[in-house]
Amino acid sequence: MGAKLATMYTLNDIGRMMICRACWAMEKGDSDASVLASSAKLFASEGVEQIAGMAMQVNGGHGYLKGSLAERLYRDARFAALACGASEMQRAFIAKDTLDRFKA
Repeated sequence: MGAKLATMYTLNDIGRMMICRACWAMEKGDSDASVLASSAKLFASEGVEQIAGMAMQVNGGHGYLKGSLAERLYRDARFAALACGASEMQRAFIAKDTLDRFKA
């Protein structure tokens, strides 16, 4: 359980840092702001799903019960991943931006 909690903490903290970096880039007018925001959305939305899944595991059978906090958080995390832009769309934007940098 300790390893899961450490992973959950780490995923959450990295997601927060990526969001802060994207916001800082937007405030500064950095040309990388869009791709940083997409990267943060991708990482945070997938990270929160992983965290919610681990929370369900840590809670054992109680995590899967309808109405439990872990079950609700998992449901909300899945919705957030879809509502914030599908991961595939974020990946496509990030890949296109990265490839455009290397075009001659």
